[in-house]
Amino acid sequence: MVYDLHRIFLRVTRQLEMTPSISSTQLAKDLGIERHTMAKAIKNAAGVTFREFRKSVLLKRTASLLRDESNRTIKEVAFTVGYRSQGSLSRFIRTATGGSAKKLKME
Repeated sequence: MVYDLHRIFLRVTRQLEMTPSISSTQLAKDLGIERHTMAKAIKNAAGVTFREFRKSVLLKRTASLLRDESNRTIKEVAFTVGYRSQGSLSRFIRTATGGSAKKLKME
């Protein structure tokens, strides 16, 4: 079967933007495709692995929430993007950017 990899990539992107913490297995299942097909679509369109792509989507979503909804606490943002604690989100941000959540909020 031949897949439209660009269309799959767009569907993956939309789904990740809504649920950035979803696993590749669950996402492929939700979209009704094989994981390797999804990985191929991401690699073809973005040039990165699923994990790297999900990380970038999660970071963009987190930064957007921190900036655009400044009344939200970091803890609320953590729960919104699928983390179970503020500390886990803070570690993710520190690892991904080298800075803090407050710094990301100001950028």
